[in-house]
Amino acid sequence: MYNVEKLSKNYKQGNVIIKVLDEFNLRINSEEFLCIMGSSGSGKTTLIKILSMIEEFDAGEIYFNNRSFKEFSEKDKDKYREKNIGIVFQSYNLIDEMTIEENIKLGSILSDKKAEIEYKDIISMLNIDELVDKYPNQLSGGEKQRVAVARCLNKKVDCIFADEPTGALNRKNSKKLMEIFKDLNKKYKKTIVMVTHDPFVASYSDRLVYLKDGKIAFEAFKKNREQEYYEDILKCLEVYDG
Repeated sequence: MYNVEKLSKNYKQGNVIIKVLDEFNLRINSEEFLCIMGSSGSGKTTLIKILSMIEEFDAGEIYFNNRSFKEFSEKDKDKYREKNIGIVFQSYNLIDEMTIEENIKLGSILSDKKAEIEYKDIISMLNIDELVDKYPNQLSGGEKQRVAVARCLNKKVDCIFADEPTGALNRKNSKKLMEIFKDLNKKYKKTIVMVTHDPFVASYSDRLVYLKDGKIAFEAFKKNREQEYYEDILKCLEVYDG
């Protein structure tokens, strides 16, 4: 699905150039559940934004289904975001003037494709049935997080990018959301690319990559070894996060 080759992204702070991604290479296969970890500033969110065509990159190549990102016009990029991907942002990105129901249904209206899971089932699974007539400013952070996830699930797409999707959730709701993601991946064959700091959340993925100094410093695969995979994640964090 995605092939990232020698990707570089720099930011400038005053006269200092900060390398966020440094000739970074990554292949993301269709129907894969990939987790990206790394310390703050390692480029996780930047990578998600680049793959979502929200942010530009400085050098290298990215191919989506064998088509180079560089071939996409601005109109193509809009269509790609509407039709091919769903995004769960850290900042929720809800529209304050719209009700929760309107926010959730907005994505499916833009994509013009019916989601695999019915709207009523989505709000029930995420326990937000009683919130649909409220507005974003009436919700807590955790409730907004679940609404943002619901909006993403209410849109039929090939790939879901989730940036810290459980960041504002308690353990119970985090587990429930990860079970939904697991079902989307296994049952509905969705590609999921998720950023998290939580080893428990990361353990639901099938592959882990840990970013350090703009490159992949560690990689692990589940391959039907649940406990060992979780232990691999903990060891990785112990080595690289201290």
